[in-house]
Amino acid sequence: MGWLFHNHVCGGSSPGYLIADYIFNTYPKGENEKYIYVTTLDNCKDDILFMLLGVSAGQGTYANQRLTSDETTLETTGGGMNGMVGYIIIWDEKTNTGRVAVITWQSPRFASGSNSYEEYIRLYKHDYSSPNLVSAPVVSTAAERLINKEELGILLAGGTGSMNALQYIFSIPSNRTLEDLIPVNNGGTPVNNGGTQGGSQGGSTGGVPSGSTGGISGGHSGYSPGVDTAASPAEVGAASSVSEEPASTPSKAYEVKNATSGASGGDSSWYVYGIVGVLVAAGLVAFGFLRGGAGK
Repeated sequence: MGWLFHNHVCGGSSPGYLIADYIFNTYPKGENEKYIYVTTLDNCKDDILFMLLGVSAGQGTYANQRLTSDETTLETTGGGMNGMVGYIIIWDEKTNTGRVAVITWQSPRFASGSNSYEEYIRLYKHDYSSPNLVSAPVVSTAAERLINKEELGILLAGGTGSMNALQYIFSIPSNRTLEDLIPVNNGGTPVNNGGTQGGSQGGSTGGVPSGSTGGISGGHSGYSPGVDTAASPAEVGAASSVSEEPASTPSKAYEVKNATSGASGGDSSWYVYGIVGVLVAAGLVAFGFLRGGAGK
């Protein structure tokens, strides 16, 4: 499939599927993770990596930084097509952290006159028994680091200006942990799982504003913990004066009646007598008028 994608069979593309297998086996993707591959010197093998790793320049998961042979050389390797051929980033989109690994490649050597395509297919099948195989290919990791989102941006930009991306990877501390990269509570203070959750501003869960759990008087607003909800001093005085007298005292009941009658303080029974007298007088007048009319 890689050769079909590349549009022809060639020895230059063959390292691509061996490098891809190395990445799959050494750096498998976990949940929420994706591959980002950056090649340092593009050639036919990168079409195979492009296809097999599922990366894409259009999606921002593949890039070619075109470094020189000298820039891709390690003391233990050559440069160019045999050296630090690229780096793979395994990026966690949930935590915004990732791992970056510099991939090195050393080409196999085959006996003169052998069919390199056939030999590469054997290697892909993990068959190293061919008498034509003088030295096996070597895929390895030159450096591996944990990175954050800011450092990812620097790598995809090709470095810092003073150093290229490979040099920048080697400059990142190698003893990091994920705890060093993931900020606590998105940069804030640690979440206190044993403390208050939610609630109103200044208060705790289920409480009233600035109040405690449950609040006072069933959680009504306007109350704060520790505030006395007793009546005002004037109300307390009135309650005390009533409580000094027994509840069954008649005079006290009569005083309450006077206080609620609306009168200014005198006896109001004369109103009743006056009304009755007027009614009696009117009745006598009417009786006499009717009686006189009947006599005529």
